[in-house]
Amino acid sequence: MKRNFVRMVMAAATFVPLASSAQTARVMAIHNSPDAAVDTVDVWLVDGTTSQKIKDNLGFRQSTGFIDAPAGRNIRLAFAGKNSTMITDTLLGFGYNLTPNETYILFAQGHVATGFNPQQPFSLNVLAPARERYVTAGDTTSIAIYHGSTDAPAVDIYARGVSSPLVGGASYGAITSYLNVKTANLIIDVKAAGSSARLVSYQAPLSTLGLQDSALVVFASGFLNPSQNKNGAAFGLFAALSNGNVVPLPLQVPAKVQVIHNSADAAAASVDIWLINKTEGTSSKIIENFAFRTATRFVDLPSGDNLSIGVAGPTSTTVNDTLLSQSLGVLPSGSRFVAVANGVVAVNNFENNPGGKAIGFRLTLMNGKEAASTANKVDVAIVHGSTDAPAVDIAVTGGPILVSNVQFGETTANYLAADPNNIRLEVRPTGSSSVVAAYAAPLSAFKDSAIVAFASGFLSPNVPAGKDAGAAFGVFVATASGNVIPLSNVTSVKENNAFADEIKLYPNPAGKYTTLTFANEQNTFATINISDLTGKVLFTNSTNTLNQGDNKIDLDLNGLKSGIYLLRISGTTGNSVKKLIVQ
Repeated sequence: MKRNFVRMVMAAATFVPLASSAQTARVMAIHNSPDAAVDTVDVWLVDGTTSQKIKDNLGFRQSTGFIDAPAGRNIRLAFAGKNSTMITDTLLGFGYNLTPNETYILFAQGHVATGFNPQQPFSLNVLAPARERYVTAGDTTSIAIYHGSTDAPAVDIYARGVSSPLVGGASYGAITSYLNVKTANLIIDVKAAGSSARLVSYQAPLSTLGLQDSALVVFASGFLNPSQNKNGAAFGLFAALSNGNVVPLPLQVPAKVQVIHNSADAAAASVDIWLINKTEGTSSKIIENFAFRTATRFVDLPSGDNLSIGVAGPTSTTVNDTLLSQSLGVLPSGSRFVAVANGVVAVNNFENNPGGKAIGFRLTLMNGKEAASTANKVDVAIVHGSTDAPAVDIAVTGGPILVSNVQFGETTANYLAADPNNIRLEVRPTGSSSVVAAYAAPLSAFKDSAIVAFASGFLSPNVPAGKDAGAAFGVFVATASGNVIPLSNVTSVKENNAFADEIKLYPNPAGKYTTLTFANEQNTFATINISDLTGKVLFTNSTNTLNQGDNKIDLDLNGLKSGIYLLRISGTTGNSVKKLIVQ
């Protein structure tokens, strides 16, 4: 738009002095002609044989504010191009005889030039009686509504959440009487007359603007189809206040949500996602046959509505097929969210979370991004989505801890800005230096992007037998476009060149015994520790001299309860870690 977001236009009117007995009316003029030929005008008053310029350079979508005008006799309001110097410069005018002590709002409207679709003649539309103020107990605002868009159809105007329209079937040029509403921040929905579909929605922040005890007029302005109207100003709603301020009402734009399916329960391997709009009383299937470890791109959802998400089996046909639902609440205009489906459906078929967190199926909602906030960076959010994994720290190998004590179902509070380098991420029990798992994170592939890294699957699938049946633990990255990329597990790769490429445990899962085999690059003395996931050391063997080449060590696991452990070999030149499962 050519004009600023908020107009602060005060009346600058000077009249030929009237006799003390002269009668007056209160008048406010609003320039709402989108014709570029009269983009800026001067307003002249002709009273008998005298003329006076009462407003200089009144721009499109500006107002004079309320001024005193002669009443009880014939006057003429005339319009000239900007910077006019005499009444003979005026292009057109309109005669009036104003009622004394009455209040008027005049809308300069329509087209002077030709070539518009549809063509509407330039005119002055009048709201009378108008209101300059509306005094109540301090909780009410009085609003009139004017349809001033030449190419917009007849419309119904609704306040969001109210079933009956504020205005029904208003066509171009229609002006309502005043409607008294509670002074609150409203959402105004514009619908084609008789239709339930919203054409466009706007925010009316009456409370934020402090408009209690105020009277104002909301007017539609501009073109729904600028390309058919000389590329003129686009459609919008504006509020003209009594003091001359004209406030554009902000668009109520959709929220954007990305959904990630991270429920490792085989019963939810593929699901349908339904959107339930409690404000509108509607429901629709928005994702069909949504598979585990897949993600959507960011999709539009209605903002300002009370929404819920329903989850149904694949090929569901109605919202009544949903097995469970979760409220999203009211999403703010223009907001971005990531919703991660975590947990399991049949909780009795799965091991309890080590930290006591509930493992039932749920949506974890977090603030989302579609791109990095800073150029040449990668913004990373982290989600703990493994039901049988304890609270963990996430660290960069040889670098800082990125997040601490994140538990199942939790996320980072904010995205972490990282350099686009290829790094190694370590998953550690909270407060421990032991590494549960390590993953190669090729951040160089995601420069300028925002990604979500999520832990997925079970640390000990099918342990004990019949529990946690499903995919094994892994870390995955979801991009804003909906791609899901597994990160390579590099946990068993040698550290500090101490051991050969891989150590092996067999059997693993183990019972009372297991055998450790590996190749050593040189003779060294080593200590073998077994610790639980909290980092507590439960077993130590420090009598092993490891020879260069192949080594084999039998380990007695009697005394260890069923569960997940970390086996660490620490040598004089380095160490390596392996996950051990005891049944």
